[in-house]
Amino acid sequence: MKRSIFELTIGWLLAVIFVGIVLHAPFSVFFGTLLPDFSLVLKAWKEVLMLLALILMVIYVSRHHLWRKIVGDKLLWIIAGYSALHLLLLAFGGTLQQLLAGLMIDLRFLCFFVLVYVYVQIFPSWIPLFKKLLIAGAVIVIGFGVLQLLLPRDILAHIGYGPQTIMPYLTVDQNPNFVRINSTTRGPNSLGAYSAIVISVAAAWLLSRERKTEKWEKLLVGSVILLSAVTLYVSYSRSAWIAAIIGVAIAIYFSVNYHKRKLFTLVSLGVIGLCIGLFALFGGGRIVSTVLLHEDPLETGQVNSNDDHAKSLVQGAGLMISQPLGAGIGSTGSPSLTTNSPLIIENYYLYVAHESGWLGLGLYLTITAMVLVRLWRQRQDSWALGVFSAGIGLAIMSLLLPIFTDDTVSIIWWGAAALVLVMSEKKGARHAGNDSTK
Repeated sequence: MKRSIFELTIGWLLAVIFVGIVLHAPFSVFFGTLLPDFSLVLKAWKEVLMLLALILMVIYVSRHHLWRKIVGDKLLWIIAGYSALHLLLLAFGGTLQQLLAGLMIDLRFLCFFVLVYVYVQIFPSWIPLFKKLLIAGAVIVIGFGVLQLLLPRDILAHIGYGPQTIMPYLTVDQNPNFVRINSTTRGPNSLGAYSAIVISVAAAWLLSRERKTEKWEKLLVGSVILLSAVTLYVSYSRSAWIAAIIGVAIAIYFSVNYHKRKLFTLVSLGVIGLCIGLFALFGGGRIVSTVLLHEDPLETGQVNSNDDHAKSLVQGAGLMISQPLGAGIGSTGSPSLTTNSPLIIENYYLYVAHESGWLGLGLYLTITAMVLVRLWRQRQDSWALGVFSAGIGLAIMSLLLPIFTDDTVSIIWWGAAALVLVMSEKKGARHAGNDSTK
């Protein structure tokens, strides 16, 4: 069957974003240092491709009278409302650069979700390619992360990483004994969140009972989990550790036999109790104090990120209560750094409320809940269970960090969610059709 120019163009635009987003940080830094006058354009390559794909999608859907397939989906209507609210808020001020940056950060992952969600419903034959690109991206990020442990810690400085772009590595509260790596993401917290996604999805797949898994497949996926756990650990992202633990626990709980869930719950509670006991006994050790508590007992006057987190949360909560309409697009995060009132809020929900008010927060929570519920309903599919588990972990992580402002993490998870929703629905429809013919 001959494919139209619209199908091919949109499909390859989405494919480039799927695989390119995991290389976005090093490429944008490298080419940004070579072409500083075009650094902002280079950073926005993915948004430009999304806009082009969106225009082509609207034209294709209009030409083929496919709007009925779209307008009946309440989720898409709510996303449209959330986007319209952001466009309306642009009228309330801010510099052009601030407004554009804020708009892209707030909406790009939802735009990508809609593009993938609609596209694979119309052209399901692209689902296998997109799945392979997700796997290839994980190999790149996790593989380079492990390799980075063997390379000089400042290896990324050779391609332009530094104080003016992205630091080649960070440390735990400026302690050089605990180096936090980036891999190809924008920072250690991003790497930790990405690793948590990979671990959750891989664990769900490995434990799946829907297919007969060969030994070499189990070994391969097990190796991916192990290497992802390594990158997760050396990211020293405590919130990502929590996300991964929650994600894997959910994946295991709903993969084991129903009668074994009680045993799993009891064992899990026992492990948690043991960890608390060990922490009480050895919590004063330097590694535990530095890595978990970010309080080095051998240092005086050290930087303590816990205080910064607490201050940020208190400030963000106060601003949300006092500003029910929000402070406008680009008023927090990196876009605000270009203004006279920079503001960092280390909680994604408070971030959304500050940008778009209580209404924006309500719409975002509704969108997230609807996506997670739909994934939950398809949990018999291992991919759906894995993405759902990772989503719950990231939702918890968002209480501690504005993790969905990171382009790699947000685009990968929301893109995967869109892909898996359609993939699982079509698989369920096929199974239902097969059962009806028996």
